[in-house]
Amino acid sequence: MPCLLSITPWRRFAAAALFLCLLCCRATAQEVPGKLHSGISRTDSAEISTLINQANAFQETQPDSTIFYSRKALSKSLSLNYAFGSGLALANMATAYRNKGEHRRSLALYREALTMIQQQEQDRDYYTAAARNAMFGVFFHMGMFDSAALNCFKVISLYDNAAPGSVNPKGSLVDPLIDAFQYLGICWLQTGYPERSLAYIRKAEALSRRDKHHYQLLSILTNKSSAYCRLEMPDKAIATAAEALQLAGKDNNHNFDYLLRINTAAALLQQNNIDSAIALLRYYLKPDTRPGEAIDAAFVLGEAFYRKGRYAEAIAMLEPAVSAARQADQRYNLITPYRVIAAAYAAWGKPKAAYDALSTKELLEDSLTHKAIEVMNMMDAALQSAEKDRKLSQNQVRISHQQQRLKQQYQWIAAISAGGLMLALLLFLLYRNARNKRLRQEKQLQLMSKEQEVQQLKAIMKGEEQERARFARELHDGFVSQLSAIKMNFAAMAAQPSPARFNESLSQLDETIRELRKTAHNLMPEILLNAGLSEATQLYCDRINQSHTLYIDFRNYGYLPKMEPAFELPLYRMIQEAIQNIIKHSEANQALVQFNYDSNILGITIEDNGKGFEPLPGKTTGSGMHNFNARVESLGGQFHCSSVPGEGTTLYFEFDLSTHEQ
Repeated sequence: MPCLLSITPWRRFAAAALFLCLLCCRATAQEVPGKLHSGISRTDSAEISTLINQANAFQETQPDSTIFYSRKALSKSLSLNYAFGSGLALANMATAYRNKGEHRRSLALYREALTMIQQQEQDRDYYTAAARNAMFGVFFHMGMFDSAALNCFKVISLYDNAAPGSVNPKGSLVDPLIDAFQYLGICWLQTGYPERSLAYIRKAEALSRRDKHHYQLLSILTNKSSAYCRLEMPDKAIATAAEALQLAGKDNNHNFDYLLRINTAAALLQQNNIDSAIALLRYYLKPDTRPGEAIDAAFVLGEAFYRKGRYAEAIAMLEPAVSAARQADQRYNLITPYRVIAAAYAAWGKPKAAYDALSTKELLEDSLTHKAIEVMNMMDAALQSAEKDRKLSQNQVRISHQQQRLKQQYQWIAAISAGGLMLALLLFLLYRNARNKRLRQEKQLQLMSKEQEVQQLKAIMKGEEQERARFARELHDGFVSQLSAIKMNFAAMAAQPSPARFNESLSQLDETIRELRKTAHNLMPEILLNAGLSEATQLYCDRINQSHTLYIDFRNYGYLPKMEPAFELPLYRMIQEAIQNIIKHSEANQALVQFNYDSNILGITIEDNGKGFEPLPGKTTGSGMHNFNARVESLGGQFHCSSVPGEGTTLYFEFDLSTHEQ
């Protein structure tokens, strides 16, 4: 299955171009007198930088112009013995010759650039690693996978042996180590080992995600989708390509779009979704399509025709693309197309043509991969051995540090133990003093608590005594006088019978019975037992309203649950007493009784428009309000009274009903 890498036909020079971009971007940061070369002035370095930037601007479209400006920059740098500028100019020229297809000349110039770069002190390791990554692309394009991989291993070794931060200094646009791992993955993929390839690509991906190198991550995801295609995991290949396309749109970087879409088409072929793959590939067969894109699309499209059974169309699509790839010296990209051509000829009934194509494929594969695999296996083993040695060295350093820390800890333990004994003695003395103080405070609190309980009991007893006195007055003033009058009427009727007097006596007797029922209701209202506090209070207010002595507006907000009688009756009595106090003392004609119940909290507001009162000097409330407060506290609630002379009085009760619900 032809799946494409991010180092491919017309984009095969991306690594070198990226290297030059890094060099130019960092050059301006180094144009400080004394930092570049003791004999280079700011004017000379600015002139060389301008020439290099002009050369780099023509890199993709006019390589000859790049060579022209690079030579001028090289001549100026050599005349000033300016190694850094010479290295930049040589690297620009090397990339330009790559773009022209003159690979061996490009390699020679890269080697010269590497020599110049190694003469500078600042960031030498970084530029050396970037130059070797750039040389990888030339070797890869020439099919020299062993030499390409060797440059990657040298970059990794450079990281292992260099000082921390010297290979990847702050502010660098890319990390050469990420590219080295990615390019090793490409070599293993091209030589037929996609599992090893994926391992190296994942290392590069982890580093790029950690350090947020988005440009490199985009290239890595492209190669990762290719590896999944080679492993015949089309679902993962499509998902990875989709993630890369989303990242490309976010960063407005579309250099890899065509590779990702061709890889997607290859994965669709593996899913046997051939028509969708063909539709996706036809876009790259237009007359204005870049040659490299057209070749890659033709390779995948030829296999699609083969899978559809259209063998003649497959061969007609593949053979011109193979010829074009050979002219572009893309031997590394021809193994899979020759395999498909051989299969198409065999299915078409042309065994000799099939044999010729298969033989060409075998020879090409042997020449490209046989030696490279041996070298890469040796390098891989060396890299793994170096990794084990590095981990062993790190473990030894870690053990040494731990031993040193243990020694320091023992010394600290000895010192702390001596101080700890003294501190323990001091803490014991402080503890004993604090405990004695706490015991004294607890005794004081117990005494205060007992005094508070006594005050609450006195308030309850006083309330009950007042209730009994009120009941005695009602009996004496009401029932006794009414019964005496009835007795006198019946005595008079014994001496002189009279129907009118008899009827009057019956009416008085009925009134006495009603008053007796009313008194009994006030003592223990039946509605309080059956319907609850809200209904009983509303009924009590309605009866007061019928007397026309006071109008009470009763309001209830929230559904009030049924409460235990031991809590409900004392609360009802306090409400009655508060209303009676309004009638007797406030001279009010309107009052408000309001219940608010929410989240187990009951708030009761009793307010009048009477004359109010002013607390005595030095006291916040009178004895009656103090009695109210004590009774409320005995029920576990809170009480507040506010009054303004001439404006009325407001009482507020609040209770938590979570412990009083029935």
